[in-house]
Amino acid sequence: MKVLGITGGVGAGKSTVLMYLKEHYGARVIQADQVGHLLQQPHESCYRRIVELFGTTVLNADGTISRPKLGAIVYTDPQKMARLNAIMHPSIRRWIKSEVEAEQKRGCVPFVTVEAALLLEDHYDEICDEMLPYACILKPYMAETTQLLNNALREGKNILFEGAQATMLDIDHGTYPYVTSSSCCAGGAATGSGVGPVNIDRVLGIQKAYITRVGGGPFPTEQLFPENGGVGEEAEVGEALCTVGHEYGVTTGRKRRCGWFDAVIGKYAVDVNGLTDIALTKLDVLSEFETIKVCVAYECDGVRYDYLPMQQSVLFHAKPIYEELPGWKGCDITGCKTFDELPENAQKYIRHLEELVGAPMTMISVAPERDATIIQNEALR
Repeated sequence: MKVLGITGGVGAGKSTVLMYLKEHYGARVIQADQVGHLLQQPHESCYRRIVELFGTTVLNADGTISRPKLGAIVYTDPQKMARLNAIMHPSIRRWIKSEVEAEQKRGCVPFVTVEAALLLEDHYDEICDEMLPYACILKPYMAETTQLLNNALREGKNILFEGAQATMLDIDHGTYPYVTSSSCCAGGAATGSGVGPVNIDRVLGIQKAYITRVGGGPFPTEQLFPENGGVGEEAEVGEALCTVGHEYGVTTGRKRRCGWFDAVIGKYAVDVNGLTDIALTKLDVLSEFETIKVCVAYECDGVRYDYLPMQQSVLFHAKPIYEELPGWKGCDITGCKTFDELPENAQKYIRHLEELVGAPMTMISVAPERDATIIQNEALR
């Protein structure tokens, strides 16, 4: 019989995992905190030792130990906390070890899960045979990250933070409720890492030469696929962007929604992230088109919006106002190594986007290969 150790921080989802293992696999669940409750009952040895150490002031009227009263004492005094731990932790570990051995003899469950906040610190390797190999692998990579990062800054080292998802999925600045539950904007790097915002001196935003979106939510420049109601040129553009750009979900294989570049969103992303540079990707995909459209504003109910409106009633019904630029169809740009090697119309397209969004496009991807990138700012090499 296997014994699986489970640990994690507050709110990490330990209870959810334990319930799943119990319901779907019939696992016996042992939680160290609940064992601690049990061992503090009046008939247990831990009860007597705690009362001897802290006195009857930690008791309720019925004689049971009051955890709030006990906590008020130990959480403000590290020495008293250490003395309480010296009573509880060995007893909890012995109790769990005894229960695991009993389950092994009974042979009625496929495996036992042991959940403890201090799984490693309390040496549960004596009990859990499915925990320690992973812990030993991960331990060298664990550190007090805020201290580590700020020390690196003091030593003059460079730090690179990578954000996830996209500006329009940000919990505060995205198209709510079609957002994720975290801060996707550049400001999230400071709050998530503990590095002060004044220490972040460059912010590189990644933007495709066209727009894609996964899942629901407003998408003014979307070129609908035929199966979603798209017809004529709209359907052709949507299919071309999806096919040539390989816009399919990595896990699901479903098509990503595709559309023309939206400079309104691009400028909004520059503003809320404080972008100093932009990496423009998949420029080669646009080599399929004679004419390329760029959304420069929205129209809704006769009103023109040159900025991103936060009202969902407007954004969902916004119609894109396009500018059309000549393309460079028939020109293979995948071998271009410098900006000057790009076709003239491709250069004009990039410069126009820079003017519209308000930030320089200092990295330009011209093919899927990692090295097929034109870098116009040496500081980014």
